[in-house]
Amino acid sequence: MPLDTHQLHDRFRPLAAALGRGGTEVLLGLLEEESYAPGDVVVDLDSGDWMLHLLECGRDSVQLPGRSGLAEVGELEAGAVLGEVAFLDHSLHTAQVVADTLCVCHRLSTASRLQLWERDPVAAANLERVVC
Repeated sequence: MPLDTHQLHDRFRPLAAALGRGGTEVLLGLLEEESYAPGDVVVDLDSGDWMLHLLECGRDSVQLPGRSGLAEVGELEAGAVLGEVAFLDHSLHTAQVVADTLCVCHRLSTASRLQLWERDPVAAANLERVVC
């Protein structure tokens, strides 16, 4: 089910506040919803998908490369923003994020990011400022 204005304000309060009403509506029209089962890779280490992920529900673990493979270094819960560094600077992901539970993310692609800049440059600038 697509994210609505109320859910965006509840889960991602700083982002919604920075976007304002008009920017929120534009962003909601650009997001793609993706569900992940436990064990699915949400953000793949060393990939360059350049997607911004808004974790609506569920829990993910963050893994970094170590001496004996990937090691869990933290958890992300609903309301987290994932992949922001690679999204902003088009670098490769430096961590892997794996779903611990059933998760729903709303993703903003690079193409949709450009559309946001065209439709509402103030909202686009505010989104990037907040995710920084």
